[in-house]
Amino acid sequence: MWSDSNRRDLWSARPCAPARTGKRKQTTKRLRPATVNPELACLKALFNYAIKSDLPLTNPVSRVKFLKEQNERTRVLTCEEQEKYLAAATTLLRDVATLTLETGMRPEEAALQQIAYSLSYS
Repeated sequence: MWSDSNRRDLWSARPCAPARTGKRKQTTKRLRPATVNPELACLKALFNYAIKSDLPLTNPVSRVKFLKEQNERTRVLTCEEQEKYLAAATTLLRDVATLTLETGMRPEEAALQQIAYSLSYS
């Protein structure tokens, strides 16, 4: 039923062939839609290609819907807004804000860095 050439054709026909080898690690973390949707698209395409190649299959994922993704844009502060915020912020907030502005860290990452720094020098 599955000849070697069919397997190679199916594998190379994937629209999103990832460059990874081996099995995916098992995780207890909740996967986000931006992670799941490309994998689902790849799986759907694989089954559709097999069906178009006259293999006696049905597509088990044809009725599975893609998850809704949040495609929000990140807003960037103007120089004026940065100055106003830094002038009104407390010392700790000013330090965290300066760290995020200067390094591009996310606010959560900068806050954790600040806490770790404070704990190591107290």
